Amino acid sequence: GPVQLQLSQVADVGEVRVDLRSRVLPGCVPSRRKVDGTESWDSPVLLLPLNHVRGGLVGSGQELGKAVAHIALAFSTDADPDCILDAADAETRTVAGVLQDHADNMKRWFQKPIDLGLSLGASGACSQRPPSHEESGLMQVSTPQRCDALRTLSPRGCERAARRASSRRNPIRASGPLPDPEEAPDGWISRKGRNGRVFWHHRMLGPAPWEEEL
Repeated sequence: GPVQLQLSQVADVGEVRVDLRSRVLPGCVPSRRKVDGTESWDSPVLLLPLNHVRGGLVGSGQELGKAVAHIALAFSTDADPDCILDAADAETRTVAGVLQDHADNMKRWFQKPIDLGLSLGASGACSQRPPSHEESGLMQVSTPQRCDALRTLSPRGCERAARRASSRRNPIRASGPLPDPEEAPDGWISRKGRNGRVFWHHRMLGPAPWEEEL
């Protein structure tokens, strides 16, 4: 079994620094779901060298840069590591990087082909009316991209919302045209995806797919 030691006094052995972004979080994998339903992600065991510290237990005669000891560490988190990395990247991006992302998103939006299926009437002729808010809202939510979870939804939450949206056999229809969000913002909610795309939903259409219970 594991060896246990009880020391008569506490003393410093060494110190170590671990880069969570590059060494820990990328290697975390989902662990078994707990009894209470919560999820966690665990890292592999990392063997890390301890550097000498002033007044440490190991003598100061060690060569510069040579480890005085090694320690095995494993890390665990209850948040999706990919989401943590995305949030960290978002916080450390430069202004130029943010502007470039917005430009890329606009470019992809303009280059995306238009789905004319929503504009076809029963006779097969093309209708001149634009798709209604409820139709466009359901279309967007039905095929979401992976989301930035710490600010909006987790990737798993996006998948669940997509399943709920696609499983609606009788989508709720508004009794009339939905109000313009600029003139009447009350009732409008949104979620932003990782690629910058924003999914809008109005309370008049019922709960949003990402709000419903499984």
